Formats: sequence, structure tokens, C-alpha cells
Amino acid sequence: MRGIRRRLTPGGDGGSGAYAGSKLFGVNETFELDTEYIPLCDLLKYCGVADTGGQAKLFIADGNVLVDGEVELRKTCKIRDGQVVTGDGFEIHVVAK
Repeated sequence: MRGIRRRLTPGGDGGSGAYAGSKLFGVNETFELDTEYIPLCDLLKYCGVADTGGQAKLFIADGNVLVDGEVELRKTCKIRDGQVVTGDGFEIHVVAK
């Protein structure tokens, strides 16, 4: 994905390729954005929470993703600097480059 640099933080494994219904344990990542935002479904796909965009969208639609502690159902919600995306066993911190 262009414009985004992935950086693992302690305890992160880089994503395990799991998708909706799977459990990721210990995935803790920091993403550096070169752009203003990244769509939520793209972020989940990029970090390995979902294998495909379709799986990411289903995962979001099922209410499995929280943005800043609130359930997020918008598949293309714009994730910006300072936001935290979490779910069952994963946590993604988004920061500007």
C-alpha cells in the first residue's frame, strides 16, 4: 500500500493472516501515514487482520472492530493520525510520518 509504512511494536508479529471470526493474539502495530488518512478496510487488510478487502469489510460489518474505543461499522471510515483501531487480539496505532 502506497503512502503507509508499517512498524511493529513490542509484542507484534506482523499479522497472521487471520480474518473475521479468527483470533489474533499479541498483534500490536504502529502505522506511519504519509497521507492524510487510510480507509479502515484497507488498514485491516494491510496489517493482516483480514486476507482480502472483502473479508475486512465483513469483519467490520459484523461489529468486530473498534476505532478509539467505539464500534465502527463504516467500512471505509477514514483512519487518521492518532487513532487506535482494536479488535479481538489486535491493536493498531496510527501515527503521521
